[in-house]
Amino acid sequence: ELYGHHQALVPFAFLGHNLDFGWSLTMFQNDDLDLIAEKTNPDNPNQVWYRGKWVDMVTTEQQIAVKGQEAVKLTLRQSPHGPIIND
Repeated sequence: ELYGHHQALVPFAFLGHNLDFGWSLTMFQNDDLDLIAEKTNPDNPNQVWYRGKWVDMVTTEQQIAVKGQEAVKLTLRQSPHGPIIND
């Protein structure tokens, strides 16, 4: 007798209980990151406030190939805390 949450192709329940005990997951991937609201320089949007001063973000250009179309160009930015995920 087993009750719980099952995922396709996984031979056991991630969360569940039986007549003797219950169990659950204690770690998820989204628990492994922190989001930080960066303060950008009003005079230079490519700088963020870090440890008491304005520092430049690292900028890289990337291209994503699209079948039958021109490649999509992206500009990625990274602060000392990590990648910028939105503007």
